[in-house]
Amino acid sequence: MPSQQPSIDIEHLEIWTDEGQNDGARYEAFRRWARTELSRRLCWPRNHEERVWQVAACINSLEDFCGQLSRDGFLFDGRELAAIMLEQIDRVAMRQRQEVIINIFSFLRKGLQNYTKTRTEDIKRRAVLVGAHINQWAFGPFDARPKSMVEILAEKELSRRQRALEERRYRKAVKKEQSRQIDLFSELAAG
Repeated sequence: MPSQQPSIDIEHLEIWTDEGQNDGARYEAFRRWARTELSRRLCWPRNHEERVWQVAACINSLEDFCGQLSRDGFLFDGRELAAIMLEQIDRVAMRQRQEVIINIFSFLRKGLQNYTKTRTEDIKRRAVLVGAHINQWAFGPFDARPKSMVEILAEKELSRRQRALEERRYRKAVKKEQSRQIDLFSELAAG
């Protein structure tokens, strides 16, 4: 008996692949779609906190994957992107059923990284062809076209990384200031 493929969250897929929707709605629909697909296709730890962390980490991995695709020039339609992501999630599910993996997040992240590494040249070649096609149709300035979901997720990924960097810099500055204050208090106490 052939294994039945899980159904796809069409409602959220329709929203995040529709370039006519605003970017915020598409991003939120993407996150809901990803959470639903991950929940349907994979087995998660029983511990609620561990499950929440792993699902969030997997969604962030999907966003990071889109950031890498964007850097490689991948600006294809959302349905193709969804198919690629589902292929990778299903690969994890298959390995999970074979009891080969325990850490879902690490395995998914590695699979997504391998996808971009092994297909970089193909992605770039297709991006050039798509770019040439867009130029032939002369849609006007590049900024006038709607953003692809890859571009939206790449912006979010970059924003998340920038916030993390700013937070690290802030913590370092606070730690340095606290150390300076301790040194001042030590001098006052000694003097």
